[in-house]
Amino acid sequence: MTEGYADLEKIVKDPPNNLSFPGIIDRHKMVDYYNMADLFILPSYNELFPMSVLEAFSTETPVMLRDLDLYKSIIDGYYLGAGDVSEMNSELGKLIQDPDELMKLTEKAKEASERYSESHLAQIWHDFYNQQAGKG
Repeated sequence: MTEGYADLEKIVKDPPNNLSFPGIIDRHKMVDYYNMADLFILPSYNELFPMSVLEAFSTETPVMLRDLDLYKSIIDGYYLGAGDVSEMNSELGKLIQDPDELMKLTEKAKEASERYSESHLAQIWHDFYNQQAGKG
């Protein structure tokens, strides 16, 4: 679990000019950050399912993720997947050159926002429990 920690510690102590570590952000201000973004990128190698992806979707911010099986089984079709940093960089370059593709990803984020909205998920759970109780 600590592999690469020393490298990350160096970056945190002396980050490049284009990287900041703002710490804990008030959730109302987080919406501003998502809305400023042209694209949400999460290059993580291992996730349990970060809320940040759903937050990006909820602000209709297009999403690029590393191709992890977890994402494929839950949110496949709503994000742009890439195998590694090199592929992410290549895909980013393509999006810069083709704004229409970025708009398609924005539409996918909007669809995901609706699918994973609190009200839609509450209805799914409501229907499930009623079905289990023999009321559906």
